[in-house]
Amino acid sequence: MQQISETEFNAVLKTADKENDERVSVGLEPHAVTTNNYGGMTGAGSLVEYHFGGSMFGFIQDGAYYSNGL
Repeated sequence: MQQISETEFNAVLKTADKENDERVSVGLEPHAVTTNNYGGMTGAGSLVEYHFGGSMFGFIQDGAYYSNGL
């Protein structure tokens, strides 16, 4: 994982939407983007993991964004 900007992280989330559009167009079920929250929702010690299709593709820790893309 590498640190990225919030804008780049949001672009990765939009990629998940595009992937789901492709899945639906060929008759497959879409994958949900799910999250796991650890610690506080904001502030020191907060961690939110993002998963798509069963794989973690990024996380936000203490306000910093990290991702390896989809």
